[in-house]
Amino acid sequence: MKNFVVFALAAMVVASCGGGSDSSGKKLASNEFLGDLPNLVYQKMQSDSIRSAKEDAATKDLKFTSESDMKKAMALSEKFKEERNATKEKFEAAVEALKPSLVGKDIPVKVAEEAGYKITSCQIADVSGITVYVEFMLEVTDVKAIKTTYGGKDIIVSWQYLDKNDEQLGSNNTAYIELSEKANGGTASTKAVIHIGPNFVNFAKINFIATN
Repeated sequence: MKNFVVFALAAMVVASCGGGSDSSGKKLASNEFLGDLPNLVYQKMQSDSIRSAKEDAATKDLKFTSESDMKKAMALSEKFKEERNATKEKFEAAVEALKPSLVGKDIPVKVAEEAGYKITSCQIADVSGITVYVEFMLEVTDVKAIKTTYGGKDIIVSWQYLDKNDEQLGSNNTAYIELSEKANGGTASTKAVIHIGPNFVNFAKINFIATN
């Protein structure tokens, strides 16, 4: 049991550490559509990285075989936990303050000619932490070109996030969305989920691609 307790304490301290590079102290530029969100995410990542390095340095010489070191480990774990929580709360408060300026913003789109539909609306619907929800609505323009699930109830839609140079950010996204009707003029809507990282500082549009 004693060995288990020592191991658990050591694991608790190690689990609280993360990787990352040292802070450069720089601030990312504001994005036209996401505002300061990519920068807020970047600054939090830098704070987490610095704290992780401090924690590694503070615990690297501890031997988890003595009662005094175990007490030190527990005290350090609690200290850095409080710092993590403070950073998280500060980040979440900053996002909430930014949120009203982002919700309702139109997001530019590009749609492949062979997709068989057009996007009639694409706006930021909500922001929570690092996640941005973009609601879009489409209208079928060529029912023969669209891809649907078996029975034709849902249209299969694929898209990418692009930066200012039309370089893709992240991987492709696909959703099955219920159609109002499988016919020209049929509509469908859903929310796209974007997990924001520092690379979204240059985010520029959503590219809807033809589904194979």
